[in-house]
Amino acid sequence: MPREIFSIICDDVRFEQGNKISLIGVYTEGILVPRLPITLPKLCLSQTVFDANNIRKIRLVLKGPKLSTSLTAENVDPTKSKMRINISFFPIVFKEEGDYVIETYFDDNPNPTVEK
Repeated sequence: MPREIFSIICDDVRFEQGNKISLIGVYTEGILVPRLPITLPKLCLSQTVFDANNIRKIRLVLKGPKLSTSLTAENVDPTKSKMRINISFFPIVFKEEGDYVIETYFDDNPNPTVEK
């Protein structure tokens, strides 16, 4: 069963030379904004999962009050045990204050493996 190593929500993920990434604007205790509604140009997730052998499809769902959007991607190498997911939702409109979650689903599993 896949195990989450880390999940980081940030403003941007930049790919650097030497197999490195830079995470820009990392959120720690939540997202604070000056007013609502607000449109964020981009919201990113950087996630690493172990025991990911044979996972072929990844679906990420961002949901909260008056918001539900999803992205689907294929695993580029399902033979590896470690999977890195770097994905961007954009633009995102937050209409109300509340609890928002990003759920990670693998293949056709109806239950999320990771919730952040």
